[in-house]
Amino acid sequence: MTKSKKKYRFQGTGLTKTEKRWGKKRFKEYSENNHIETHSDLILLEELVYRETIHERYKKKVEELSRELKGRKTKDGKHKVSTEIIPKHMLNAMNDNTEQMLVLREKLGLFENQKDNDPLKYIYDLEEKFKKWKEDHWDERKVSCPFCSKIFFLNIRTDKYTANKSPFFEGKVIANKPLFLLYKKGKITKQEVAEVLGVSPDYVDWLSRNYYPTDNSSK
Repeated sequence: MTKSKKKYRFQGTGLTKTEKRWGKKRFKEYSENNHIETHSDLILLEELVYRETIHERYKKKVEELSRELKGRKTKDGKHKVSTEIIPKHMLNAMNDNTEQMLVLREKLGLFENQKDNDPLKYIYDLEEKFKKWKEDHWDERKVSCPFCSKIFFLNIRTDKYTANKSPFFEGKVIANKPLFLLYKKGKITKQEVAEVLGVSPDYVDWLSRNYYPTDNSSK
């Protein structure tokens, strides 16, 4: 998430509390599902969601008018039939609002055909999906350091690799019993053991004291 996205908050000026809650949810869905990050695009998104919220208000008003008209009766007690369910001024306002929503959606690249034709957008979407995968599959990237046993995470999928046991580890300890037996028999030097294992001569002494007893049996 960019700094602009972290700082930007849906305002919903002029909306009711209920409408603001709906608008904030809608704003979040748009920004997350379409990876809208820049400050200028977030402003456009704010305007789009605002207009969508107003459009919902128009539709509720039309519903209210429809119920009122259905409830009206003529002087003889019969239900009055209205030929104009939606007042022209309201219908014109809704049409104008719809046109502006379409313009804003086009500017934000929210139409499917625009997404398919934009290779840079496709790459950016893949990066966002990878970030999401990392968050949801952290346990698949967890490994322990063989030197200090501390846990760290890899940026690769370890479940796609074949696990092989290293001949230079016994548990979490860097060691090789056949190599150490050769050292004990005087076939190779301490320095040679250290070079093969990639450790210091002092570490070889530590193995001799703590891991391989003098009787040449393993711990």
